[in-house]
Amino acid sequence: PCPQTPSPTPSPITSVPSPSPMVPTSPPVNGSYLNDGCSGLPSNFCASYISGSYCKDWSSDGCGRSICHGDNHDMLNPCPQTPSSTDYPTRAPILSPDPNLVYANEGCANMADRDEFCYEYNRGYCKHWQSDGCGRSVCKGDSHSSLNPC
Repeated sequence: PCPQTPSPTPSPITSVPSPSPMVPTSPPVNGSYLNDGCSGLPSNFCASYISGSYCKDWSSDGCGRSICHGDNHDMLNPCPQTPSSTDYPTRAPILSPDPNLVYANEGCANMADRDEFCYEYNRGYCKHWQSDGCGRSVCKGDSHSSLNPC
């Protein structure tokens, strides 16, 4: 009846197909992978990001971030900078106030070392039990008139 045409002979396979490399399907939608790595993400994140991948949570970079198998740490955002002492404005050191200025403004009664101050000041001691109208005491041998006005 109908003439039969021979079916084409398939050509022999000469090489084994190589598995496709693990390539990210698209950049991760979740920005936390790029900032924080994969260890805190859902367990299926890496497999959906890179086919057949998993989180290599035992291997982390300098800031403690793990990556998906098939990815590298260079794909992550740079580690956040940690503040250092040079990142903050520096303030001038706080100097102890001049004790003579403190005495002129406040008297000697509230000084931690009031008698030592008065001894150095005029070889006296602090008359802390006597004060002017502003509550300031003076060293023995001194008068309230030597203090600054209230």
